[in-house]
Amino acid sequence: MKKILIVDDSEVLRVNLKEALGATGAWTIVEAENGTDGCAKAQDNKDISLIITDLNMPEMDGITMMKK
Repeated sequence: MKKILIVDDSEVLRVNLKEALGATGAWTIVEAENGTDGCAKAQDNKDISLIITDLNMPEMDGITMMKK
């Protein structure tokens, strides 16, 4: 099963995306609450197929996270 990493500081948005994408059963959803957490989750889940990220987040923004 393919994995999607959702990185956003808004829990409501993460939950909505997880419900919408996870409902198909085609993907495993991994969540992170900021860029720092997103980097850590990406390191722990080397088989992520897609990353959906917010740009403006505390600790580390989405662009910096994607560069790392």
